[in-house]
Amino acid sequence: MSEDEAVTLLREEVERLAIIVKEQEEKMKKQDTVTNAPDSVKPVVMMNPRRVDRFRYRPTSSSDPLITEWVSDVRTQAAYRKLNKTDFAVFMVDNLAGKARQEILGRGDSTSKDPEEIIKILLKVFGDGDNLPMLQERFYAYHQQEEDLISCSLNMVELYDKIIQHDASFALKGRFAESVKDEGLRRELRRLNIESPALKFFELRDRAVHWLGRLVADKKSTINQEVESASLEAGNSTSDLLEVVKRQEAMIEKQQQQIDSILSKSGNTTNKYRKPLQCWTCSSTNHINRNCPQRRMENPRGRDNTLNE
Repeated sequence: MSEDEAVTLLREEVERLAIIVKEQEEKMKKQDTVTNAPDSVKPVVMMNPRRVDRFRYRPTSSSDPLITEWVSDVRTQAAYRKLNKTDFAVFMVDNLAGKARQEILGRGDSTSKDPEEIIKILLKVFGDGDNLPMLQERFYAYHQQEEDLISCSLNMVELYDKIIQHDASFALKGRFAESVKDEGLRRELRRLNIESPALKFFELRDRAVHWLGRLVADKKSTINQEVESASLEAGNSTSDLLEVVKRQEAMIEKQQQQIDSILSKSGNTTNKYRKPLQCWTCSSTNHINRNCPQRRMENPRGRDNTLNE
């Protein structure tokens, strides 16, 4: 290797090392800037958006998205990417495939360049067939049946999500207050909607669940108190009844003694004033008329005085 080549290599090596040193210095400056920054300034972390599955047709397997789910995903991605109307339409068409893509492209530019029109067509063709009036009718006719409050609220949210895809200004909290079957809870939800209009739907639902739990606890407490009161009253009633029975037994015993005393006195009086038996013929108390010797002497032998018998 010649001397010039060696000098050239050394110069290149020095330049390379200088670049490395400069990069390290810039990196250290950035770290110092982040470290010494005030608490209000925080590094922004950029996350890659979640990939949207292509929508082709109605679901044929559990992994295929529903049209309502797909619409929700593309709306979220459009908001994240801050897409304008034209870009949003292009983004949706790019994430369509198969019959769904043919359906939109076949309707011309008036449809394929309007994102809301694309959503409307897809919901109509590949959804459950419900238009806005039908969905609103189902929503307003919905009432809680045998399901619990959580299931009732989620069923209403599902209907609500379908409606706001057609009409974003639709209200949910007011209808939820009218759909529950407990009259007291309906009044409480109406009050909350009036007094706390900024309350979110699930916050309203959580308060309703808490209200029902407190109501059940109060009912249990009331029932326990009523049972205890009834037990005390039953105990007092039993004691009073036993006392009455004892008094009645004493009165009956006293009356029986009085009756026995009266009967005893009555028997003695009867025996005292009763006259002894007396013969009708001779007035003797030693025999009766049938055995009177005087009567036998007066009457002929063989004849009986039938009048005295």
